[in-house]
Amino acid sequence: MSDEKQGVWRRPREGAIVSGVALALSRASGFSPRTARVLFVALALLGAVLALAFALFDHAILGRFAAQGLRPALIGMGLLLAFSYPILALALPTEERPRRWDFGSALGGLIVLVGIGQALGVLLAPYWKSAKAEYVQGEGAWFLTWIGPYRAEHGLGPKEAVLLLFFLSGGAFVVFERKAVKAFFRSMHVGVTLVALTTLSVTAGVLVPQIDGFEDPEQRVDLAREEQDFRLFLERGYQKLPAELQDGHEQYEAFRWAEGYFVYHLLHLYGIGMPEGALTPSMRESLERFGEKYGTEERENREKQMKAAFSGQEKVNKIGAFIHRHEPEFWRFFQVSTVLDLNRTYKSHWFAALLWCLGIAVFLSAYKNWRLERARILHGVWVTLGWTAFSCALKLFGAIELPWGEFLPIAAAFGAAFLLLGEGVPRSTLSLQKLGFFVVHNGMLVLLIGGFVSKLFTDRGILNLFLGEAAQSTYFRHYDTRKRARMPFSVRLDEFARKEWRALNVYFPQEEFTSQPPAYTLWDGRTIDLDYVEDEGGPRPRLRVRVDRLHDRVEVGTPLVSEAGSDAQPFPLAEVWLGGTEQGRRYMSPLVGQSQSYRHEILRDAEGSYRLGGAHGDDPLAHFPGSRAPIGHLEVTVVGEGDGAPRSFPVRLGEELEVQGGYRISLVDATTDFHTHEGGPEHAMDGAPLADQPRGRAALWVDIIPPAGGEAERRVVLEDFDAVQTGQQERYFHSKVLLELAWDDWSAPGPPRYLLCWRSDGSSALICETGETLPAELGKPLALPGGEGVVPQRFFERAEVKSNLRFLESSRTGGWDRDFYAPGPRGAELTVILDPGTTDEVTVPVRLATDEFAQSNLWFSPDGRVVLHFLENTEGFPFEWRSVLSILKPDAHGTVVDLGEEEEREIRVNDYLYYGGYRFFQSNADPREPTYSGIGVVFDPGIPLVLLGMYTIIAGTVVAFLLRPVVLRRKPEVQG
Repeated sequence: MSDEKQGVWRRPREGAIVSGVALALSRASGFSPRTARVLFVALALLGAVLALAFALFDHAILGRFAAQGLRPALIGMGLLLAFSYPILALALPTEERPRRWDFGSALGGLIVLVGIGQALGVLLAPYWKSAKAEYVQGEGAWFLTWIGPYRAEHGLGPKEAVLLLFFLSGGAFVVFERKAVKAFFRSMHVGVTLVALTTLSVTAGVLVPQIDGFEDPEQRVDLAREEQDFRLFLERGYQKLPAELQDGHEQYEAFRWAEGYFVYHLLHLYGIGMPEGALTPSMRESLERFGEKYGTEERENREKQMKAAFSGQEKVNKIGAFIHRHEPEFWRFFQVSTVLDLNRTYKSHWFAALLWCLGIAVFLSAYKNWRLERARILHGVWVTLGWTAFSCALKLFGAIELPWGEFLPIAAAFGAAFLLLGEGVPRSTLSLQKLGFFVVHNGMLVLLIGGFVSKLFTDRGILNLFLGEAAQSTYFRHYDTRKRARMPFSVRLDEFARKEWRALNVYFPQEEFTSQPPAYTLWDGRTIDLDYVEDEGGPRPRLRVRVDRLHDRVEVGTPLVSEAGSDAQPFPLAEVWLGGTEQGRRYMSPLVGQSQSYRHEILRDAEGSYRLGGAHGDDPLAHFPGSRAPIGHLEVTVVGEGDGAPRSFPVRLGEELEVQGGYRISLVDATTDFHTHEGGPEHAMDGAPLADQPRGRAALWVDIIPPAGGEAERRVVLEDFDAVQTGQQERYFHSKVLLELAWDDWSAPGPPRYLLCWRSDGSSALICETGETLPAELGKPLALPGGEGVVPQRFFERAEVKSNLRFLESSRTGGWDRDFYAPGPRGAELTVILDPGTTDEVTVPVRLATDEFAQSNLWFSPDGRVVLHFLENTEGFPFEWRSVLSILKPDAHGTVVDLGEEEEREIRVNDYLYYGGYRFFQSNADPREPTYSGIGVVFDPGIPLVLLGMYTIIAGTVVAFLLRPVVLRRKPEVQG
């Protein structure tokens, strides 16, 4: 009998497609079929590894000059080996006895399908983009209206004919070979391979850095631009590109650093071989003193921070050197990831095709014995009723946060589908034995449908709104300011507030620590022990702070000032009335020291006509700065250099500072009226001379020059801006150089300076910068330029100042808190206990507010040893932020849509407002811009479907693994 009659070369039919490769190899070599299959699979895997190795590391394997010529051929040979078994498994005949698919042929078939899906996605994307645009512009018109405009704009050509022929031939194949198709997708090997490929794909999406804006279907990598960056990294060894070389397309820069960071840590598991960040003896001595004041826990936290800072820069340098040594490999991997869409995995067409295959396999497995019969009509009714009851229960209990008007069409559509499909479901499938698995399969289907809908329709971005401004109907798509999308309505910001964590800083002025004190987050009842000393029973605190009550609202009145007795400490103070009225009452402290950088000690009128400072005692002219006076001070820290302590340098434009680590800082320009516009930060200044600029926000432009020359970095340093906490520092080219600016309102160029001088003998005078002395009489306006009168009222020698605070009760009603949006400071009632637990214990009640007016946020101990600073900590993530929105119809009057009271229109970070298919949520805010609210915008009709699918999977799992075993275990007992 011939081999053909024996079935060795029989063609596959009716889904019984099994590779004959292993059998042919077995008969030719004498090995068993199983051994032959293992050898052939190993050979295929070896080919895949070789192809990948030549694609990524060809220059290292073959040499720099031979790589360009041999690379394509060697990659082709590797791919031929890799895919020979899957491809031959599809083409070669099978054994006589029909069997199911094996893993090799299943992998080959799925690779072919995924490849087809990727090609179709690329070819069909323009049509979908045109259809979606026509749908949006037509405000929901029927989708097929795009055909006419597309034909008029692009025309129909050979590509459309090829696609049409493909769909016709593919459809014919599915119809005529439907049994084989069903057998393929129902095969256990195909199912396992699908799960494995999906897991690998998700893992690739995690391990391969996704490009910026990868969710944008139009976002792609420009390899030509990225190659220019690669050449710069290769030639100059940059860790990151200087700002002047960046063009907004730094995808390779982010990719190389993320992958290099990951690989470096992978090669140094558990920190083995990494820099340890040893501290110097002086640092450890300082830490011990720090621990004595703030406790052991804070000392350990500060020690960890210091070690991380000192080892961090060394580690960064080692990672940078590691990346530079393997720059070609990282570039090759970036090219491969870009070509295969690995750096936008979740939005790629091949990933969607893979999930389509998974969905088809799940559907065919769930409805394996489906057959439409009249006897099964009742099954469909039960399935539909079960689905409807379950989905409505989810909506009623808040698991699906979607308006009923949008939820009911979804439930109805799936109910109709289940009514049709349920009529063909066998009775055994709905039995307790299989019901759980049937529900799980349907949940997976709903989830995959939701994911596909999201891929097709999702759009997201940010809507920048400001209090008091007009409503907006456009937002930035995918957070890209170059892309705008228009909504069919407008959104207005009615209320906005951002509340920070209330915190307490404790200073010990006599210690002069170089680092900032810890910020203690406060809550009612918290106790903080500080300033430890050794006692018989061990260390005990000499200071205890107890939080009695926190208040969200407090009125800060003018402080109560009186003259203390002759035994009190001298505390000179001057009371003046601005505008000559008591409502303008201010208190001025004398200027002290060489740096007059306290803005609130200087009075400056709104028109910029004068600056008024206070002076007490003799020689007031010494307070007037000379021609070389600094305009401020620059605090410089170079991470990992020296003792790590910040150094303060006077700022004089045109000078160059020599700082730690051999860096030089050139002081280029400055402004007191910083603002941003389309020109960028380098042009964000007032064009007038510095002395004529209004007092807004000060900024300093510097050039940072690294040791031994190299690329200089132009940086703008803003007043009251922490680049580390805001995440800006890591974006700088010389990121190890930390800069903070303290502007000097007295010494810097500006309006004419005047001094209000008073002495212990009761005399007072107004002294001009020219040396001229003018009278300063109580109750009479000072002879200052400008229209705002300044009237001195009292002079104190030993002033006793008491805060004037009134705490307000909350007016919260139900879930709505109107006080949250009320501007103003917040308050705290504290109890300070000195020497607690001893015979010298003293208890002092303290009332503070987060307001700098009259130092309402500060408390000084009687002996001057301790200072408490109450503040809202803006350096971290806020405690809470909320907005209240209104929706306006796009008519001539901008009619407001009735969406309920403020409480129903209030949004938070994870609390949405739904309207017209859009979701609005709190996205970001800027503590420096109190009227700005960043509103996240999401249009994603697939989200409720994904949630429904997830809850359905959970329900099916409960039935299969919890309910079913319990019922089956009790069933015999009932029968007995």
